[in-house]
Amino acid sequence: MSAFETGACSDVTQIRFRSPGTPAMPAFQHHWRLYLYEGAELAIFMISACCFTVWLFDPAYPALHLLPGNALRRLLMGIAMGVTAILIIHSPMGKRSGAHFNPAITITYFRLGKIET
Repeated sequence: MSAFETGACSDVTQIRFRSPGTPAMPAFQHHWRLYLYEGAELAIFMISACCFTVWLFDPAYPALHLLPGNALRRLLMGIAMGVTAILIIHSPMGKRSGAHFNPAITITYFRLGKIET
């Protein structure tokens, strides 16, 4: 048994896990806002990645000609995505949902039972 299941967790939040045979619908009804937030966060992150990629690497845009060094453009791309992630994580929506940006992590909410604080 884990520390969460035995109640020996030092964290103030204790999580009770659902049994594997429990339907996911009650968890979905309880956490639907979190799923919506996670989807929106992932969409914002991916749209940002697409926009910065096109702006920095497409020959039709001036950044490719103004910044001829590939390493510099990659550095700017990394900085842009890092800033995007930081802004999403520190947003009210990110603070509420945990800002995982990963659908696999978000789907694990289906396995969670009641979260007590």
